[in-house]
Amino acid sequence: MPWQILVLFRVLAAHIGFPYAVKKLSGLPGRSRRIALQFAYCILFTLGFAVLSGDALVFDWRFAAIFAFGIVNALAVYSQWRAIEISMVKNSLFTQADDLIAIGLGMLFLGEAHQLAMPAVATAILLCVFGTVAYTFSTRKKDEKVGSKIFLFIAVYSAVWGVAVFSQRALAIEGMSLSSYALAWYSGTLLGSFGLVATFGRKEESLAFSWSVLWKVGALALLVWTAFTFGFHTYREAPVSISQPIFQVTELVLPLLIGVLIFKEIPMPRWRDRALLAVAVCGATVMLGLYRVVLL
Repeated sequence: MPWQILVLFRVLAAHIGFPYAVKKLSGLPGRSRRIALQFAYCILFTLGFAVLSGDALVFDWRFAAIFAFGIVNALAVYSQWRAIEISMVKNSLFTQADDLIAIGLGMLFLGEAHQLAMPAVATAILLCVFGTVAYTFSTRKKDEKVGSKIFLFIAVYSAVWGVAVFSQRALAIEGMSLSSYALAWYSGTLLGSFGLVATFGRKEESLAFSWSVLWKVGALALLVWTAFTFGFHTYREAPVSISQPIFQVTELVLPLLIGVLIFKEIPMPRWRDRALLAVAVCGATVMLGLYRVVLL
């Protein structure tokens, strides 16, 4: 399957379906328990995939390392849920750090840098950054209720997922199977989520398990697992310096539009706010076009 098709399916699951579902679920009772249930589902999906596909499960030092890292991922997931609950728009605007970390690690350790050498690509990235920062300063008075806590949440999950994406690329090209990585990742995250329940669960409203809860969290978990699966295959086929800027664009533009158009998070009566937001989106779109037309 061409890697561009893999990218398309990951974008649909990760940057359209997932943020919409999390926005709907993140403010409901039992947040940490929903996260734990989500990853229990992901483990079941992974085991089912391994059985049906015959994908090998190898328990070695790599499995142990990803399992340990998965424990940390539980806090990253919780942070993302909180950030999306606070503001999907702000989250999408400032969630570019994990992509830049992954690209930087790919350049440093895997030698995947030549795709970023074009001045046009650098210019497009600068447009994204400028539009994002300027838009934030322009709307800061209207967004005082958002506060600074969202930036801490974004920083936590960006650091974890930037390293995680790099590890998926490095281990995928080394030959680690999808099922081995996913089982280690989700098992560690499930264990870490028990820590979330112990830490935050007492302060949350209790979660009454029902068919509604089970199918909604199950649907979210399917989106998560689908995004991870197609993402892992993408990283196996394409350097992070190609795949990650594309994901950076869609992760900025699509959830932002969902937050503005569907959830009505930020009214934009002033033309300056709309223009600055358009600069960020145009920079992202130009970068995507450059990668599609020139580099590929």
